[in-house]
Amino acid sequence: MVRVAGCHAQPERAGKVQTAENRPALALGHGTLGLYNSRMSSPLPRTSAPRSSRYKTCRRYNVPGHAHFLTFSCLRRQAFLSGGRACEWFLQALEAARAKHGFGVWAYVLMPEHVHLLIWPRRDDYSISKILTDIKQPVTRAVLKFVRTTAPSFLGRMLDERPNGESSHRFWQRGGGYDRNIWSDHELAEKINYIHENPVRRGLVKVPQDFRWSSAAFYAGQTAVDLVPDVESLPELVIRGGRACPR
Repeated sequence: MVRVAGCHAQPERAGKVQTAENRPALALGHGTLGLYNSRMSSPLPRTSAPRSSRYKTCRRYNVPGHAHFLTFSCLRRQAFLSGGRACEWFLQALEAARAKHGFGVWAYVLMPEHVHLLIWPRRDDYSISKILTDIKQPVTRAVLKFVRTTAPSFLGRMLDERPNGESSHRFWQRGGGYDRNIWSDHELAEKINYIHENPVRRGLVKVPQDFRWSSAAFYAGQTAVDLVPDVESLPELVIRGGRACPR
């Protein structure tokens, strides 16, 4: 269930936020997520794509034990997520996909025109492409249904005309977005903080926890958030002032 602002998260989940005072005794490896060690394969090979295709192809590595830092945008980077209705539909879809695919949501932020997610697939056999399909498609369907019945003039902003002459209405930008595998505890902390500080860098809020469509408030100790992140599955990180720090 999506936690609606104003409602309290489950006490047992909220109590597992790891701080300097209550962190569990979980030993980390040398710069590697200790939680992953029994499932993790070697780091990804270094690969390069020709410059002409580097920005058109999203290479995915579904490696057991790795977390994934994902970024994807609204069509033509329009601010389709600037209103609460679309953000609520997105979090509902994320919650449903989390239950279906069995992944942990470690951090998220819904910016007006793009999304950052940090997820950790719990299953060895998983597909980031399928996970993203189950997150993004329900949002598109819900928005199109609403727009067609209440604001049909908005459909023009959702029209995507392809070079081959085909066209369709879309909420999300075509393509795979950005997908980075995370296996270092230092990079994990850096990505969590990067995600949470996005609204501050944009000037939308003064502190991360004031932005509603983000997991930052939960890391700052608040339990009334729209979607509770799965902090109980995180490796041992110290949380200071809402910021994640490697041990």
